[in-house]
Amino acid sequence: GTNISEARQIGAEAAGGGIIVTTDADSVPPPGWLEKLLRHFSDPTVVAVGGPVRALNPGVVPNLYASGLSAATNMGLFVGFNMAYRKDPMLAAGGYANVRQGEDWELATRLRRYGRLVFDPEAYVYTDVPFNRQLEFAAIATNAGILT
Repeated sequence: GTNISEARQIGAEAAGGGIIVTTDADSVPPPGWLEKLLRHFSDPTVVAVGGPVRALNPGVVPNLYASGLSAATNMGLFVGFNMAYRKDPMLAAGGYANVRQGEDWELATRLRRYGRLVFDPEAYVYTDVPFNRQLEFAAIATNAGILT
């Protein structure tokens, strides 16, 4: 079957527009989210924009996970459920790596060679954070070369 990185790559290649925005099925963007991401592309040096995440489900663990992920996004490690990027630099950078996890962080790292990455703290999405995401987070970070 097709994994998420393959699916994102197929979608990006088929997209007719010059800017691609991604989110996930378990994420809920609030009203105005799209406009907040897209407003940064009036600057031609911007190649990607990302924003923070807020936990959809209550609890200490989901909120800690969301805070950690938001901090990583603020450092330019954008997440696929809250990311926009220019199509041409994305394809020039080689697109999504065919990996099980971390394809979004890995792409964001390569996009830095093509222009600026912008973190917009107002462009947040809500996402469901199941308990096992703590373990997934460590695997993603390791796969993307962030943790060794």
